[in-house]
Amino acid sequence: MIRARGTGAHGRPILFIGLEEENIKRMKDGKPVHIHCDDQGVALDIVLLAGKDVETLKESMGELIGPETSVRDLRNEKKN
Repeated sequence: MIRARGTGAHGRPILFIGLEEENIKRMKDGKPVHIHCDDQGVALDIVLLAGKDVETLKESMGELIGPETSVRDLRNEKKN
């Protein structure tokens, strides 16, 4: 995996995350990729998931989330 931070074409901060085939394989096996971004100057953790449906994705989240976490299924939200 690679990570890089910079400024995008419109002047907004941009964070690049490049995944290798092994990262994608792990995600497909239900093992989320947990990325700590502190070394990129961003106080943020990112968790990447892959699954066949929303229920599979929720299961993959497992103990990584707390009780106050709100999970939104974007398929059910109206587009602007």
